[in-house]
Amino acid sequence: MRKNHFYTLSAALMTLIAAPIPANAFLTHQSKPALTAPAASPAKEDAGVILLGYVNPQETVYPYTGFSNNTSDDLTAEFAIRLRADMLAQYAGAKITGIHVGWGEGPESFSPEMTSFLRSDINGENIASGSATAEFGWNDVYYDTPYTITGDTDLFVGAVVPFLPKVSWIPTGSWGGDALDSDIQYFGAQEIRGDDGNIIWENPTSSEMKILILAIVEAAGDEYEDMMSLTTLRLNDVQSLDNEGEARVIIRNDGINAITDFDVKVECGDRSWTTTVDLPEDGLDPITTGTLNIPFQALASGVHRIWVSKVNGTEVKEPDVHEVQILAVSDETASSFPRRPLVERWISESSHYTAPFTDQIFVPGIEEYRDRVSVVAHHFDDQFMQYHYFDEEVQCEDLQFLVDFVDGDKMKVFVPCMTVDRSFHTYNKAVKADDAGVCYNFVYPMFVSDIYEQALATPSFASVKANAELKDGICEVTVEGDIASGVLPEGENLFLTVYLLENGIVSTSQEFPDDPDIQATYQGKYTHNDLIRHQFTPMYGDGLDASGNYKKVYEVEFDEEWKVDNMRILAFLNRGKENGNFSRQVINTTENGVKTAGIGGVTLPDGISIRVVGRDIVAEGDFETCEVFAANGARVGSRSLTPGIYVVKTSGSKGSYSVKVLVK
Repeated sequence: MRKNHFYTLSAALMTLIAAPIPANAFLTHQSKPALTAPAASPAKEDAGVILLGYVNPQETVYPYTGFSNNTSDDLTAEFAIRLRADMLAQYAGAKITGIHVGWGEGPESFSPEMTSFLRSDINGENIASGSATAEFGWNDVYYDTPYTITGDTDLFVGAVVPFLPKVSWIPTGSWGGDALDSDIQYFGAQEIRGDDGNIIWENPTSSEMKILILAIVEAAGDEYEDMMSLTTLRLNDVQSLDNEGEARVIIRNDGINAITDFDVKVECGDRSWTTTVDLPEDGLDPITTGTLNIPFQALASGVHRIWVSKVNGTEVKEPDVHEVQILAVSDETASSFPRRPLVERWISESSHYTAPFTDQIFVPGIEEYRDRVSVVAHHFDDQFMQYHYFDEEVQCEDLQFLVDFVDGDKMKVFVPCMTVDRSFHTYNKAVKADDAGVCYNFVYPMFVSDIYEQALATPSFASVKANAELKDGICEVTVEGDIASGVLPEGENLFLTVYLLENGIVSTSQEFPDDPDIQATYQGKYTHNDLIRHQFTPMYGDGLDASGNYKKVYEVEFDEEWKVDNMRILAFLNRGKENGNFSRQVINTTENGVKTAGIGGVTLPDGISIRVVGRDIVAEGDFETCEVFAANGARVGSRSLTPGIYVVKTSGSKGSYSVKVLVK
C-alpha cells in the first residue's frame, strides 16, 4: 500500500495532508520534508573528501573560545581526538591525508606553525605528520605521506603548536552540545610530563567543550557512496495508532556523493512500516549534516526499532538502530478521552524578566487557547516557592522539576521558561533535536500556536476530573477518572498530581528592569496568577493503577488569606520516570473552581445546630456536653476565639458528633 503526501514549505514548517493509515498495514510512501541548516563544504573542495570527528565541519570558529595556557611558562601544546575503530571500519582502504582544524585568535592574533600528526597511541610515535601555518578559521594541515585506513584499530589525530605564550588562549575549541563519550579528547604540553616521560594529558571530554579537529579522508569508489547516519531522533512518546505523526532527525552524509533520498524503516513486534524521504533542492552534500522533520507511524504500544534502510536506493548493510518506547492510541480510544494539555511556566520575583516575559509574551500567546488548556505557575527563589515541602533533600520542588526535566544538567536551566505537556514538539523550532529536555524560553505569540495545536492533537488514553468544596473551613477535593487498558507498557503506572491554585495575588517584592516604561506600568507591584497555594499530592504525584477507574479524596484546612472566589483545582496525570523519559510527560488535565458550602455553621442530626457568631461558637440542641478543641488538640473555651479551625464535639443520649468550623 502506497500513500502520497503533499507538503507546503513555509518558514521551515510543514503542513501535512494525509488520510488515516490502517494500523496493521505494511506501508511505503514518498515525502519531501524541509531540510534545515545546509552546510558548506570544507576547505578542500576535491571530490571524495570525508571529514571524520566529533564536531560539525561548518562550526563557526570564534576568536576567544577554547582552552587556555594559564601557567607561568611558554608551552608547546598538543591536542588530539581519538577516532574509534568502529568509526573507521567503513572507510577501510581510504587514506587519511591530514587534519581539518579550527584556530581562533585569542587576546592577540597568533598564527603559529602547526604540525599535524597521526598516531595509533596517544603517547606513541607519529605514523604521519605535516606542517602549515594556522590562521584564524578553519585550516587544512596535510601529512607529508597519507595513511591508509585498516579499520581495525583506534587512531589519534592531532596537532602540535610550539611556543604558546604563557597566560594566553589556546583557541581551538567550541562550546555547545552534549558531552562526548569518555577518552575522546586530549590536551597537554610537551614541557609537562609524568615520571614515565609521557605528557600528562588532560581529558576535557566530560565538558561541553569540543576540540575543533577532524581527519581529512580521501576516498574513491562505489563502496564509499550512499553512506548516511541518522545521528539523532526525537518525537512525542504518545502517538496516534491510526494517523501519521512526525519525528525530528539529524542526519549526516558520511559518503563522497550527495544524498537525494533515503528510506526509514520502523518495526514493532511483527509489524513494520517504511517511508521514503526525498530531500529538497540538491539533497545533502558530502560531509554535511542537516535537521529535518520526517513522517513517523506508530504501530502499537511498545518498543519501536527505527533505522535508515536505504540511501539513494542502496540497501544499508549494517544500519544503526534507534529504539523508542511509544504509547500508541487508537482513534476509538482517544475519542473517549478528550485532550486538555498542561502549560507550566517557571518564574521568580528575583528575576526582572518575570513581569515583561509573562505579560508581553506568555499572556498574548495563550489567550486564544486558554479555555482549552490548564495553566500553572511554578515559583522559585521567592516568597511563593514550594520549599522542603515533600522531600527534605530538595531545597525547592519547583526548581527540582526543571533540573529533572533536563536530565540533571543544571547548565540547561534558565528562567523564565515554560513547557507544554513536558513533551517534545516537532513544530517547536526553539528546541533542537539533540537537546536534553523539553523546557524552553517563552515562545513569542506568532510562533507558539503550532506548539499548542500539536499538543491538542496528541491523543490521550486517560481521563481526569476534579471537584472541590469548601465547607466549615475544610477544602475537600475529589479526583476521579479512568485509564484505558493496553496502552501503558507492563509495569508502568500513571501518577496523579493535584494543586490548589489562586489568581490575583498582588506582590510588592517583584524586581523590575531599569526601564521607565515598565516601571510606570507596574508602579512597583505585580499581580501573580496561577499560583500554587497547596499541593495535595507528593512531589511527582500519587501512583495509580495501570488501567481502570480510580478515585482519590484530599483535604486541606483553608487559610484565611486565601480568596475562595479566585481559587481553582488543577489535577493532571503524568508518566513516571520508570519509562525512561525523565520529563514525566503529561497525559491529561482538568481545572475546576472551588464551591462553597456551610461556612460558619452546620446543622447536625437530631437538630443540633453549631454556628459561629463573630468569634464565638454557639451550639444549640439536644446534647449533654459540648467541647471545643483547637487545631493542636488543646481544649479551649467557646468565646472570644482567635481566628482558625476548631473542632466542636457534642455528646448525649442520642450519640456523639464532631464537626470542624472556621472562626474568621
